[in-house]
Amino acid sequence: KKHRGKGSKGGAGRAGMGKRGQQKLPALYARGLLPLKRGIKGFKRHNSLVREARVINVSEVEDLLDNWLEKGLCEKKAQTYFVDLEKAGYDKLLGAGKVEKKMEIRVKKATPKAIEKIKGAGGKVVLLEGGEK
Repeated sequence: KKHRGKGSKGGAGRAGMGKRGQQKLPALYARGLLPLKRGIKGFKRHNSLVREARVINVSEVEDLLDNWLEKGLCEKKAQTYFVDLEKAGYDKLLGAGKVEKKMEIRVKKATPKAIEKIKGAGGKVVLLEGGEK
């Protein structure tokens, strides 16, 4: 009956760490029960304020061209496709994949590699106002 309560073991968690209780710390760190970095630094933005950019690769754009033509999200004049990625719901153009079709793409942001690949296929990338590389 003597050793059944919390008082006998000096508390739970980090409680009871005074004087000789500090000897427990290295063992707790080694077992991963305590973080090596104590305290919380910085700020965490509320989820309603955080917005992840919607990105798409140049190869995906090329694959979706026929589908977008049917839906009216892009136009085709002669051999050139005119695509407005902002209208399609995308913020940034990435450069993964191959491009074979000639496209003129309007987008807020684009990577240098994406711009290079579109130009290599005979097209061009128009960065919208407020956009950047």
